[in-house]
Parts: sequence; C-alpha cells; structure tokens
Amino acid sequence: MAIYTSLLSGQGLTCSNIVKVSGQGLTCSNIVKVSGQGLTCSNIVKVSGQGLTCSDIVKVSGQGLTCSNIVKARGQGLTCSDIVKVSGQGLTCSNIVKVSGQGLTCSNIVKVSGQGLTCSNIVKVSGQGLTCSDIVKARGQGLTCSDIVKVSGQGLTCSDIVKVSGQGLTCSNIVKVSGQGLTRSNIVKVSGQGLTCSDIVKASGQGLTCSNIVKARGQGLTCSDIVKARGQGLTCSNIVKARGQGLTCSNIVKARGQGLTCSNIVKVSGQGLTCSNIAKARGQGLTCSDIVKARGQGLTCSNIVKVSGQGLTCSDIVKVSGQGLTCSDIVKVSGQGLTCSNIVKVSGQGLTCSNIVKVSGQGLTCSDIVKVSGQGLTCSNIVKVSGQGLTCSDIVSVVIRDDGNLYNKI
Repeated sequence: MAIYTSLLSGQGLTCSNIVKVSGQGLTCSNIVKVSGQGLTCSNIVKVSGQGLTCSDIVKVSGQGLTCSNIVKARGQGLTCSDIVKVSGQGLTCSNIVKVSGQGLTCSNIVKVSGQGLTCSNIVKVSGQGLTCSDIVKARGQGLTCSDIVKVSGQGLTCSDIVKVSGQGLTCSNIVKVSGQGLTRSNIVKVSGQGLTCSDIVKASGQGLTCSNIVKARGQGLTCSDIVKARGQGLTCSNIVKARGQGLTCSNIVKARGQGLTCSNIVKVSGQGLTCSNIAKARGQGLTCSDIVKARGQGLTCSNIVKVSGQGLTCSDIVKVSGQGLTCSDIVKVSGQGLTCSNIVKVSGQGLTCSNIVKVSGQGLTCSDIVKVSGQGLTCSNIVKVSGQGLTCSDIVSVVIRDDGNLYNKI
C-alpha cells in the first residue's frame, strides 16, 4: 500500500512544519541547513528565541527578507552592516529610522542611496555622524536649503553650500548660515541663485530677487525675458506665477537648477510637459509620486527606468500599468523592492519564466510561480529556480486524493 504524506504547496519541508516540531532540538544552524525548503522571514520570526542571529538571517537572504522583518527581529544582534548586506530587499529610509540606535551611521545611509532616502529622513537620524560631505553624496534625493539649515552645526561650510547649488539655495538661506566662513567670493560662486556680482557692486545689501522680477511684471515682462534673466533669482514659484506668458516645458528645462521641482512641473501640466522633460530635470527632487501624477503625458517604462534611483518602487510600477510596462523593465528596476506579489499584479505584460528566473532572490516562491502558470512554465524552469522549495520531483510525485488535498507519494 502506498504511503502518502501531506505536501504543503508542493514545497515538501516548510517552515510551518519546522515550527510545529519546535522543541525537538530545532536551532538556527538547522534552519540554515534546510534553506531552500521554503524558509521565509515570517517563519524566522516565529522561531525567534532559538538562537537565531542576524548572521543566520543574512545566510537565508533571498527568501523574502524585508525590513519589516528586520525590525521585528531587532535585538538579535542586527546591525547596519547587516542591513546593507540585504539591500535590494525593500530597505527604505523609514525602516532605517525605525532601527536607529543599532549602529546606523551616515556612511550606511549613503550606501543605500536610491532606496527612497530623503533629507527629511537624514534630519531624523541627525546626531549619527551626519556631515555635509554625506549630504553632498546624497544630492539628487530632494535635499533643499531648509534641510541644510536644520543640520547646521554639523560642519556645514560655504564650500558645501556651493556643491549642492541647484537644490533651491537662495541668499536668504545663505544669510541664515552666516558665520560658517561666508565670503563674497563664495557669494559669487553661487550667482544665479538670486544674487549676482553686479548687484553686489551696485548696491550691496540690496540683492536682486525674484520678488522684484514679479513686482515689475506688467511692465512688459514675459517668460522669454525671465529666461534671459535667469541667474537673477528665477525660481519655480515665479515661473508658476508668470504662466500664461508663454511658459513652456522647454523654458522650464532651460531654467533647471534654479530650484525647479516636480511639484512645480505638475502645476504647469498642460504646457507641453512630457516624460522626456521630466527625465531631463531628474536630480531636482523628482519622485515616482510625481511621475504617477503626470501619467498620460507620454510616460513609458523607458522613462521610468531613466529616473531609477529616485525612489521608484513596485507599487508605483503597478500604478502605471498599461503604459507599456514589461518584465524587462521590471528586471531593470530590480533592487527597488520588487517582489513576486508585484510581478503577479502586472501579469499579462509579457511575464515569462525566463523573467521570473532573472528576478530570483527577490522573494519568489513556488506559490507565485503557480499563479503565473500558462506563461510557458516548465519543469526545466522550475529547476532553474531550485532553492525556492520547488523541484520537478515534487511536481511528478504530487497526487490529488479524494479529499481534494495535495499529497506526496512515497
């Protein structure tokens, strides 16, 4: 008589079974030995208190390890170096903040740049050795002068201010950080931010600003004039105020580096705003949320890829589905928190096993493979993703009993 044993989702030995036999001498070393049997972080958390350490968590990386799980397991010796090792598993700044006090330093923040790191988060972890050099490294992540002011006293100097020019730096902010070695030579270096040398010479302390440009509109001032006078304090707020004067995206692009942000780009939508322009202005604080807002303006995956490293996540990919998003694009943005659950959501976009294989190590399990059956899934492909708890032998030996459940024939 044949012997049948219960087969959970065709995965053979799973963590749920491991949990059931806890108290039978189960240790982390044993968990590591059976890696590739469906071991996930959720299960790791369940058996915590069995000697599980971060080194073990790292060993089973690619099994669905996410920051939420890292947070749950904190107090197990988890350090930032471990967080860095599992980068590309959905690690975001919000999670970094949660584990503060675990040895998190700016050097680690820099390493995970492109994971949604913003100045607001940098400010939150201030006092961890954050310096201007680190701020400079993370530029293009939405760093503004208001943030620079907040972290004053961290070694911020004018030379650093100059390095982050084009991030919304204005003279009013320069004044706020006075006493940091600010000299006229430095003021000259940041010309085009509302203060020019000619103005300094003609009437020092009077400084030509955009507010003056605005006051003079109605005197024949047009956008073409604004463009010509760029470097006179032209900011997006003023561009918005003067719209209807012939303002187009081409002009917006010309004035980039003058404090232009996506929020302003969105405000002037309908002025010829296209993804190509959005791409050109990247590094000005452009995020996926802004991309989503402007969808229907010619947004395609190729453009999404161009602005990768600006906080693009799978949730955003899902939102813009139907814009030509294919698996090849999904693969390109791997390491941005892409998981199989998201892959499943965009099924019907050309998802094949070859693509599944490419994103292996992103938490792909057999249950996900099953969901996309009919996409050319064969045992040879299943074998390629072995180590995820599914093999051809499992498929062959699966039988369905009268009770409708799956069993493994021994």
